[in-house]
Amino acid sequence: MSRHKMTESHFTRIKQASNYIELRLVAEEIIALLPDPLGMVCGPISTGGLGNIEANEVRFIEVIVNLQKAGLHIFDQMVFEPRMKDFVTLDHTGYDHRILHDFYKPIFASGRIRYKFFIPGWETSTGACWEREQAPVHNIQVVDLDYNFLPIW
Repeated sequence: MSRHKMTESHFTRIKQASNYIELRLVAEEIIALLPDPLGMVCGPISTGGLGNIEANEVRFIEVIVNLQKAGLHIFDQMVFEPRMKDFVTLDHTGYDHRILHDFYKPIFASGRIRYKFFIPGWETSTGACWEREQAPVHNIQVVDLDYNFLPIW
């Protein structure tokens, strides 16, 4: 869903969320509005990739937009990223695994995400590696993207 199709209520609730679970509830409402088959982009944001969050976010958004322009239905999780940063508490590994277990895992378990599109360099990301491992658990097809951000079917 492109951001312009989100309701004002979605944006307000994202801003008011106090944890990953509350953010996920908004995400699940948005996902319920999206057509099948639904995909999601996976790759480096806070770890790995281009070496900094801002550059990784720019790349992530570019990939989402390109896939949407190609006619694919993509859940745009980047709208949640600014608020997620407010909740980050790093554990002993230097990563906040709550984002994976409280936000993403229930979304994957819902069965609504059918494809995960992996940005080149995904293997440098803690979260993307976990997302890759979760794909077969939730019967989600993995699609690697080339460096033009096109699916390698």
